[in-house]
Amino acid sequence: MKKVFTLFKWILISLIFFILFSFALDNRQEGVVYLFFGRHWQGPQILILLVTFIAGLILGLLALFPSYWKLRRRASQLNKAINLPLRSEELFTNTRDVNGF
Repeated sequence: MKKVFTLFKWILISLIFFILFSFALDNRQEGVVYLFFGRHWQGPQILILLVTFIAGLILGLLALFPSYWKLRRRASQLNKAINLPLRSEELFTNTRDVNGF
């Protein structure tokens, strides 16, 4: 079963690669990005699109970063407050039967 999933994963990865590769070949025309103060940048459209996508991805991750750390810190504080064991083995150590035996 694991081999089937591995094969499916590689088929999916290769399909995505060929779709993106054909998209890149279709967008080889020159594009211009006009910046501030009369500056501009010329390059292939696919490169402009890739840079824009990566910049959006980075900005999105940076926007989520503070709330992620805030939630992590809060979860850590709550775990310490209730003294929650980290492993399942610790749940069953030092336990006694209901009758005290």
